[in-house]
Amino acid sequence: MIEVSQDQSRALDMIQNDPELSSLMLVQAPLVDVEIRGVPALQFLGDIVWK
Repeated sequence: MIEVSQDQSRALDMIQNDPELSSLMLVQAPLVDVEIRGVPALQFLGDIVWK
């Protein structure tokens, strides 16, 4: 699982515990350590995230 900072954890908890925001769908994408450039690379990442 991706490691998140305390600020990120607090924000995610706030979203999950807020009655108005809790219906949002949380999508976690893999962490990449390079800049993703170009249509083919973006399509590849999109396929990973949305499938």
